[in-house]
Amino acid sequence: MKKILTAFIFSVLIMALVGEAILFRYLYLKEEERETAKAETVMEMESIIKQMEEDEKEVEIEENENGYLVLVDELPVYAESDISVNTESSPLIVLKRGEEVTLSNEGNPYSLIQYGETGIGYVWSDCIRSKRECGQFTVTRDVIVIDAGHQEKGNSEKEPIGPGETKTKDKTASGTQGKATEVLEYELTLDIALQVEEMLKDDYTVIMVRRTSDVNISNKERAMLANNIKAKVFVRIHADGSENPEARGAMAICNTPNSKYENVRANYEQNRKLSECVIDAYTKETDIKKNDIRESDDYAGINWCSVPVTIIEMGFMTNREEDKLMQDTEFQQKMAKGIATGIKNYIKSLQIE
Repeated sequence: MKKILTAFIFSVLIMALVGEAILFRYLYLKEEERETAKAETVMEMESIIKQMEEDEKEVEIEENENGYLVLVDELPVYAESDISVNTESSPLIVLKRGEEVTLSNEGNPYSLIQYGETGIGYVWSDCIRSKRECGQFTVTRDVIVIDAGHQEKGNSEKEPIGPGETKTKDKTASGTQGKATEVLEYELTLDIALQVEEMLKDDYTVIMVRRTSDVNISNKERAMLANNIKAKVFVRIHADGSENPEARGAMAICNTPNSKYENVRANYEQNRKLSECVIDAYTKETDIKKNDIRESDDYAGINWCSVPVTIIEMGFMTNREEDKLMQDTEFQQKMAKGIATGIKNYIKSLQIE
């Protein structure tokens, strides 16, 4: 801002000097030279003003180069970039949607930002976006969190499967593997998740839990991310596996209506509706066999949620036919379209209510 103000003051001084020059020439030069001198001076003045306008634009670009907007209702700012620590700790501050911050160091999954005049901390990278990349409309849209299930390296450390629970499970796993293609589940889920994002990003603000496979994010931590930013929808993308090589079909998973975890029990109807919308649209688009919606209270990624959530099991990677089908490029587009359509249908249903 100081640079822009300085440039403005400088431009005023230049224009004043040019004005004096015009007056001087007009008063003291011969009549036949006056018009020529005036025209030349005007041209010089226009050239100077044009250059200064370009300089001011460059200054503005420089000033806004690191300017970012918060895209979610609430964005916690943490003192560290350690996900497990942040899940258990209180944020330094919670920023609101539309607030402006300065990006200091972009990272994955956390970035270091400056907020206010002196504040410094870490935020989830996907939750802020450059002012150059987004218009004001971007910060008014529904927020959808997409979780590509699993990761390259599992984490066998234990975590409670729900709030206040003594029962524990591994924090996360790498998932199953294609029987025919040998493609790993975490690779397939990321491929589909990124395509779903592409299909939704023009209408919604899409936050990705992961964009690479080299991460270490537990199931609880994935749920807490969606909770903390007050997501409208949290969709977890997975593929199935079974010891029975003939098992096939897709299904969605949500909690039971009698879950012991109050936070997720309160959202049962929405979780069930979201599951129905996603599995119906997915199986309609892909023609994959539709299995029943599974209601279970054994999934940490659901039990820790306080926002509408579902898991979509896209098909059995242990079924050779479905495995090969899910690696077909054109079929993957149908898979992604089915999930995206299901999400849209769910949000539309909320608008009708």
